[in-house]
Amino acid sequence: MNIKIEDEYSTSVYNFGIVDSVHEFMVTTGYDSRLDEHKVDNIIWTASEPKKLATAERRIKDLALKINAKQE
Repeated sequence: MNIKIEDEYSTSVYNFGIVDSVHEFMVTTGYDSRLDEHKVDNIIWTASEPKKLATAERRIKDLALKINAKQE
């Protein structure tokens, strides 16, 4: 039996959080080993969206990448 497994892979991490103790969200961060790249795939607001949506999403993306793409 000859088995081969590719060493290229992709993963997704789901983080949940809350903005201003009111606006709940889920953010998905993906990693692709071929590109050696982390990126935020999407942000889903599970309740209401904050008034400063663009600012909140930019900060969430920055934090998600900082947490999930830790550089060694």
